Amino acid sequence: MGSPEEDDFLSGFGMTRMIAVQLALRAAVELNVFTIIANSGPEAQLWKKSPEKVYGLTKKSRCLAANDGGVSLASALLFGSEREIVDSFFTLKDAVLEASYKGYNKANGENFFESLEKKPGLNKLFNDYMSVSTKVMLGQVLNVYRGFEEVKELRRNRDFTGDDHLCSSTYSWH
Repeated sequence: MGSPEEDDFLSGFGMTRMIAVQLALRAAVELNVFTIIANSGPEAQLWKKSPEKVYGLTKKSRCLAANDGGVSLASALLFGSEREIVDSFFTLKDAVLEASYKGYNKANGENFFESLEKKPGLNKLFNDYMSVSTKVMLGQVLNVYRGFEEVKELRRNRDFTGDDHLCSSTYSWH
């Protein structure tokens, strides 16, 4: 171990490679690596040519494979690393320089919702991402909030994807 300054510098060096990590994770998601390992059992590992290079799921990477409820953060990773989204980050310095900064528009020549209308793939990624985000966040709220325990009847409201099972799977109403 070096001095605290050297350790901070080396730790900071990792920040310079963040986009590479995100794109490597994207490739692994697209190749179903996390799902393959997860479906092979809790202690499953992949070897690359020799036992010295072993790959398995960590607590952090496990979220990129679907859990028992079918929820995975893979859609968040895929959406966040989509070219249109990444390109808009290349204009962030303009947010400081321009009063009416619109990064997505500047990078892509149209606003985000126009892109969603024209690009079905981006639209699907966005909807998948929003659905998972809703499930994850609402799931966390329902794990903590106990205000529904006394509810006898629940009016059925669906989110934009038609999903209404999260509340009813957390609480059983008759």
